[in-house]
Amino acid sequence: MTIQGLIDLLTRRLTHCSQLRTVAANDGDVKRVTALDEEMAEVETTLSALQKIVL
Repeated sequence: MTIQGLIDLLTRRLTHCSQLRTVAANDGDVKRVTALDEEMAEVETTLSALQKIVL
């Protein structure tokens, strides 16, 4: 897989996690919201690092 492919995959993962977070927040599932926030932060860190490589 190319770096651009990984960037695309992580971008889609962020979108998916954001949607899951919205559902969890609407359900009042604080534990799930917290877990998704942590996962999204990790994905964003990785995404940022990959984008620096491409630039």
